[in-house]
Amino acid sequence: PLRSAIDDFDKTAQDFVRRSKSMDTENPYIIRAYNDQLLQLERAFLNPLGQDSDHTDFKHFVYAPSKTNQYGVLGFPTVLDAITSGNKTEINNQIAIATFFVRGALSTLKEFDNFCS
Repeated sequence: PLRSAIDDFDKTAQDFVRRSKSMDTENPYIIRAYNDQLLQLERAFLNPLGQDSDHTDFKHFVYAPSKTNQYGVLGFPTVLDAITSGNKTEINNQIAIATFFVRGALSTLKEFDNFCS
């Protein structure tokens, strides 16, 4: 499920970039809409609870230090920590959470048709 979500996110992000390159740069409302989408994208990856009970200050789900590597940021640290632990239940749980965040972030980049909808 996570690989599929990442692949879908990649396609949607590429479409977003393509659309942004051809947007009307004279229209401040269009520019604002694209900026708002980027802001919402970043917010979609924030976990208000933090990584876990030991790391409540690290809110970003994708880019944060892991328990096993405080200096290198590889992405999805809670998934990597779960894999390192070898606990299959925790691995599945963290993959489900990561999939949720990626799908949520994906929705922020979808094309909009109307500012009022």
